[in-house]
Amino acid sequence: MVIDEEFIKHLKGKSTFEEYLLLYTLVRLLKPKKILEIGTWKGASAIVMGKALRDMDIDGHIYTIEVHPELVKIAQDEIKKHGLSEIITVVHGRSEVEAKKFEDMDLIFIDGEHEYSQAKADWEAVKGHGKIYLFHDAFNPGPKRVLKEILMEGEYRVVFLDYPFGEIYHDGIAYQKYKGGFAIVESTNTDTKSAFGIIINRPPKYVER
Repeated sequence: MVIDEEFIKHLKGKSTFEEYLLLYTLVRLLKPKKILEIGTWKGASAIVMGKALRDMDIDGHIYTIEVHPELVKIAQDEIKKHGLSEIITVVHGRSEVEAKKFEDMDLIFIDGEHEYSQAKADWEAVKGHGKIYLFHDAFNPGPKRVLKEILMEGEYRVVFLDYPFGEIYHDGIAYQKYKGGFAIVESTNTDTKSAFGIIINRPPKYVER
């Protein structure tokens, strides 16, 4: 009942082991029964979250939205290969349209297109529909601008979370400096910091802005 690098090797995803580990641990910690993901790609993140639900024997379901039909088919095949078809549903359509149909979600993972206009549209589609929101690639210019706007509105707290196992490098450049990273968005009435402290088993490296 763990996730390891051998498991990750068989996923068709682009994230690092540390990123998948964070997702897996977050689901185990929060025990969400209703998860919505924006941006399926080839199903890797949904599979990781689905494995966490299965490992913890959580009676939950994941809905993941993907606009490209060829990726929908790939994701469905990957999900089936991992024996998770009963708890993961791939929804074909535009995220800003389909996401509005889901309400009272325990966790909403936003990892769609990263242009500002699309990131903004995705947020507007799910705002008020979830208890906890997790943005991936939070340091990319588009999502980062949206997150700053969310913070300025005052309804939510935004905590930028750096990679918990240090900087990620690619071609000699610190990856997180120009893209990557996570941000958690919750109501200002909840204690996000302590949750993330538990997730990474040490004081989190975060900056509130």
